[in-house]
Amino acid sequence: MDKIYLMVKHKINYELLAGLLAENYEIITPGEKEWNSLADLVIVDFNSISENLEKLSALREKIRPVHLPCLLMVTEGEKKKLNQFILTAIDELLVVPTEKLMIQVRIENLLHLRRLSLETERRYQDLFQFIDQNVPVGITILQNERIVYANQALSNMLKKNEMDLYGINYLEFIHPHYKDKLSSIMKGLLSGENLLAVHEVKLDDDEKECWVDLRFSSINYNNVPSLIASVLDITERKQFERELKYLSLHDQVTGIYNRHFFEEELQRVQKGRNFPVSVLIADLNGLKIINDSLGHQKGDELLRACAEVLQASLRGSDIVARVGGDEFAILLQDADEKDCEAVIRRIDYNLELHNKKNPELPVSIATGSATAKKQGVSLEDVYGKADEAMYRDKLGRGEGERAKILDTLLAVLNEKDFIIEGHAHRLSELCQKVGGNLSLPKEKLNNLSLLAQTHEIGKIGIPEQILTKEGPLDEEEWEIMRQSYEKGHRIALATPSLSDIADLILKHHERWDGNGYPLQLSENDIPIECRILAVVDAYDAMTNDRPYRSAMSKAVAIREIEINAGKQFDPVVVDTFISVLEQENGTYQL
Repeated sequence: MDKIYLMVKHKINYELLAGLLAENYEIITPGEKEWNSLADLVIVDFNSISENLEKLSALREKIRPVHLPCLLMVTEGEKKKLNQFILTAIDELLVVPTEKLMIQVRIENLLHLRRLSLETERRYQDLFQFIDQNVPVGITILQNERIVYANQALSNMLKKNEMDLYGINYLEFIHPHYKDKLSSIMKGLLSGENLLAVHEVKLDDDEKECWVDLRFSSINYNNVPSLIASVLDITERKQFERELKYLSLHDQVTGIYNRHFFEEELQRVQKGRNFPVSVLIADLNGLKIINDSLGHQKGDELLRACAEVLQASLRGSDIVARVGGDEFAILLQDADEKDCEAVIRRIDYNLELHNKKNPELPVSIATGSATAKKQGVSLEDVYGKADEAMYRDKLGRGEGERAKILDTLLAVLNEKDFIIEGHAHRLSELCQKVGGNLSLPKEKLNNLSLLAQTHEIGKIGIPEQILTKEGPLDEEEWEIMRQSYEKGHRIALATPSLSDIADLILKHHERWDGNGYPLQLSENDIPIECRILAVVDAYDAMTNDRPYRSAMSKAVAIREIEINAGKQFDPVVVDTFISVLEQENGTYQL
């Protein structure tokens, strides 16, 4: 039952109203419950409102946002005495005397407004409860920068109980760098300024870095101008953005700057005053050979080692970047030709130190530099001149550097596969004798000797457990072995001293009957050097120990080769090979 607070001083009018309303409403009198805030409607006459206007206004203000309607009943004479203060404090004005029905209609209209107000507040409180318990975004209401409401998500974020947050200045949680700006923005929003209401700020947290997205909106909360703010934890997003920015400016393999950053920095320095400016280009020798032989993982190790050597040789203000697959660029401000020469000497010195510590994967670098002595000289042109100087240095080092890399690879192969130790020398010597008996020209004999020494170069990338496996290889392992010859072909193509025999390395496992690999060539389509190596290599393999079997006798090995003449081996080469062995009277030791 709705409750009506009846504040009527005129006794007769009071009794008439009480009698009229008692059947449908609960009547509260001033003496019973003074200014009862549980009333749903206040009915007041002119004398009462004049005496209690201030109290009535305070009561209505106190219970907001729930609305307490007020009906003022006056005579025609009293109506003329009403002022703006009284009219502001009431909802309806009813001139009496009037019909009973009119009074009931006015009362019901006002009670309907009251019910709507209560329902709105209930839904509002349900919404707040839902936000508090379910919304993962922090929500807070601020009055004079102080927290008057905080949901559970914000409490968790700020690591404080909801009740403990009440009354705390929100800026206490903000990093000092952002406090003044945020305070100014909040004051501006409250004063009606049209300010950007979305901000990313860092919280003042000693334990870990924490970033939040703050979105403000001005509201009237409990009749006080306030700000409601959503607080979204964006720490992970910020970290991801930093990582993306880092990746956009840095080379993923070496961790140093990339070409994009270097080109931007070149443009920035072009406009500066730190001249003379020098550019130094460094090219890593043999990267393709290492990638093809040892795999890209080893190639990446070589790139990182090169970057470390370069960084160790530079001043703190110098910038080094990887600008190509095997090319690095260095930007030196306030540096002339002598400074460049000093940097190159430091690079050479650090290279020597590194290679002594890491002989299994030595770093070789060709360098070139150029200098812009004053502003106005295009740094892009300087870059081009430095690149040309590096290329000249690379040509000067040329074959010697590649030979060192090849020697390193062969040394690694010998270390991985103990079977190869002595194998290449034995093959070379015997292949030369067979080739001589077949009257091969000198060029082919030279190629045959080189092939005998390097035909296994592709094995350098094969896992050691396959090379030293005790027992026959399975099909998957054989496939890896077959691929090694294609890999050896690529290594030879990338090495000028081996480029002439690259084709021989690829084809040295072809068979006379066409059942070899990788091209299934047959008979005389197979280069003579490969046909000779096939026989000599098979004989050496059979007459020496292997992880999966002991060595055969020479007689058994020769018999096996004779059986496969015309199948695996060239019959003419087999006859010549046996003749060579017979010329040695059996004293040729393999």
